[in-house]
Amino acid sequence: MPFRVRPKPKNNEWRCNNDPRKLDAMYVRILGDGGDKMLSEEVKWLAVTHKSFDQGRRGFNDRLAYFGVFILLRF
Repeated sequence: MPFRVRPKPKNNEWRCNNDPRKLDAMYVRILGDGGDKMLSEEVKWLAVTHKSFDQGRRGFNDRLAYFGVFILLRF
């Protein structure tokens, strides 16, 4: 539609995490000690980023493929 029918919600802003320390802390909580060292920076961000962020450049299951390959290579 060319215009909004309903009024815009007041708290409709999404904040995005850009802090690598928060991302590393999440991987440590999930994977345990050294979990932030298991994956490369690109793979860590790719695993938590929505597909539309990098649409068209990668296939549909690349995040899972990257994550799976790195896990299999580590164990």
